Amino acid sequence: MSSEETFVHLELSNVFSFNASSRNGSLGPEVAELPIWYPGIAITTVYGLLIVVGLVGNITLIRTFCAVKSVRNAPNVFMSSLALGDLLLLLTCAPVDASRYLTDEWLFGRVGCKLIPFIQLTSVGVSVFTLTVLSADRAQVYQMKGVVYSLC
Repeated sequence: MSSEETFVHLELSNVFSFNASSRNGSLGPEVAELPIWYPGIAITTVYGLLIVVGLVGNITLIRTFCAVKSVRNAPNVFMSSLALGDLLLLLTCAPVDASRYLTDEWLFGRVGCKLIPFIQLTSVGVSVFTLTVLSADRAQVYQMKGVVYSLC
């Protein structure tokens, strides 16, 4: 065995520990517990930052469109709907995905098991439908202004 192979073997033996009392009952390699937490905490922190920024941005957008009467038009109503769908997705999808990196157990109970996938699919459907309607509305506006579409 060369010195490089010995180094790799020593590094792998530090990462894997062979434990007869592993969770799944097998005698295979089990990854050490401590190093797994570091990526999980980092990924969960990124999810947390995305949730906070998304909540602040979408709530600000919805409040602006509701409070200022001069910006109440069809495209902005569609944008508010899109922001609402995004809020639903941020509140249901992101925490569930983040929790998968910290624990192997389902943390949201029996009701969450049934309700969260429904809310996730509904919010994605709202977003896709809103983008479709917004695109059709913009195409109609451009046709009224006499903009000629070309395929090139």
